[in-house]
Parts: sequence; structure tokens; C-alpha cells
Amino acid sequence: ISRVNLTRQRVFLADKIQADFDGLIITDGPQPRLPQHKGIRRQGVFHLARIDSVKNLIRYLVFTETVAIELSGFSGVRAALALRAAGKEVVVIMRQDVFLPDILSPERSAMLIRAFTARGIHILSSSGGVMDIIGETEVKAVRLGSGKIIACDMVILENITPDLRFLGDVFPVTCLNIPVTHNFRTNFPDVYAIDALSQVDAFKLPGNYSLDTQVGCAQAMIAISGLWDDEKEICELNYNQRDMLNDFFHPQELEPFSQEVTS
Repeated sequence: ISRVNLTRQRVFLADKIQADFDGLIITDGPQPRLPQHKGIRRQGVFHLARIDSVKNLIRYLVFTETVAIELSGFSGVRAALALRAAGKEVVVIMRQDVFLPDILSPERSAMLIRAFTARGIHILSSSGGVMDIIGETEVKAVRLGSGKIIACDMVILENITPDLRFLGDVFPVTCLNIPVTHNFRTNFPDVYAIDALSQVDAFKLPGNYSLDTQVGCAQAMIAISGLWDDEKEICELNYNQRDMLNDFFHPQELEPFSQEVTS
């Protein structure tokens, strides 16, 4: 889909085909909205919101020794661990001293930071995060909000939001997400927004993308039930902090920190 007219209830596809709809569930936009960093278009800058960016990132690894990751969610955790396992020097940049404070308790956050450190991953905190990407055509360094400059030849930006311009001018240009009710219904008839586009705080992570497939499916079920005039309340998912940690570490890897982790 390249464009949607919510008022006329019509979608426009990239190959010029048009289709009317009676109901619509929107999960993401055709393009992501990149941060307004100076140097954002330099070679060696990637994000994790699209598979083509991830594939290009993998191809670029042959030219890479040091990776700076501006971390805002668990996809960045996966990237940091994978890149370190591939032998790259990894610098994780956090906007706060506590890792993912909206998701993890301070104890679990500290545990993850120690797990990163034990693997040789460097941790830096800067209230402004990455401000500038330095280099001529290729990435050479990043400048943080603190003014500190970190040498690197790859930058991964995780806090990427969808670009809502494909929906026309029905939402303010500053809008990062579509306002919805607790059941993900927008103010347009039979139009729902879930996952990256939803403004509902439940089931969300920093970086705007859902926690996992289970969460995305739960949101979709709620939206589908609304289209069938059988709206349900947001269900509770039995997914706790220990489950989150188990998604990223094998049990034997968690063992040195097990006394700090309870379900």
C-alpha cells in the first residue's frame, strides 16, 4: 500500500491498483520516519524497522569493526548480542542510566547491563542519545548529546517511527501514532490501528514496535473482534520479566545472575 484515503475508504497500491474497503486494520506504514540527525544518510547507518535495512546491515559487516547502537528496545538487545558474538566491538548508547525503565525493574535492568558488560559490550548513557553522525560519505563517529564523540564505522538507530504521510493530512504532521480507543479503533468507521501505529500504551515497547508475535496477535484479535461487532477488552498476557530475559539468554548464560532474577 502506498496511500490510504480513510474518508473515501480506499487504498492505493504501489502498482496503481485501487481497492475500496469496508474494514481496515493498519499495522505499519510503507516507510519509516528517520530521526533528523545530521549525517543520517551516510553509508553505515541502519535501523531495525525493515528487513531490507537489516539485510543491508549484514552485508555491510565486512567493512565494520565497531558498531554504535542507540538502544530503545529489545530488538536492539538482540542486535548487540549478535554483533558481539560475530566479533564486532559494540557500544550501546542509552538515553537513561537505567536500561528500558518502562519495561524492566531497576534490578532486571542492572542485571542486563552486567550481562552486556560480561560479554565485552560497552555501555554509555547520554540524555540526548546520538545527535550527529560524523563522516564524509561513510560513518566515522557519532556525537552524543553529552558532547562526547565515539569512533565507529556503523550506527544502528532503533527508535524509528512509522511515517504517517501515506494516510494523507488527517493527522497532524507531528503525530507519531494514530489515536485509538482501548480496543484499537480509530475515529474512522471500521478502521483500526495496532502495533507500530497504535497510540495505546499497553503491549508497546520503546521504538513503537510490539513486544513479540504473541502481542501482535493479541492486538489483531481485538481489532478483528471489533470488525465483527464483538469488541473485547484488552486481554492480559502472561509474559513476565523472566520470560523477557529468557528470550535473549540461554538458561546457562543466565546462571551467574540467577540469584537476582525471580519470576
